[in-house]
Amino acid sequence: MSNHIHLIVGRSGNWKIEEIIRDFKKYTSVHVCRAIATNAKESRREWLLELFTKAASESKNHTKYQFWQNEYHPIELNTNEMMDQ
Repeated sequence: MSNHIHLIVGRSGNWKIEEIIRDFKKYTSVHVCRAIATNAKESRREWLLELFTKAASESKNHTKYQFWQNEYHPIELNTNEMMDQ
C-alpha cells in the first residue's frame, strides 16, 4: 500500500504522541516537498506540487502544500501479541 505508512513510536518524558506525530509530519512534509520541487529529474513534479497546493487551499491549517492528511489512527501496542501482528 503506497498511500500510507505504519510507524511504531516510542516516547519518554512529557511528549505526547500527538506532538510527536505532528512534528514528524511537519518535518517530513517540508523535506519531501522541497526534494520534489528541486529535483529536475522528477517527471511528476508539477503534478505532485499541484495536488499538494490544491489540498492546502482546502485546508485551514496549511498555506503552501499539504502532504499528509490531518488525522491519524493511533493504536497502543501494549502486548507482545499486538506487536507481533
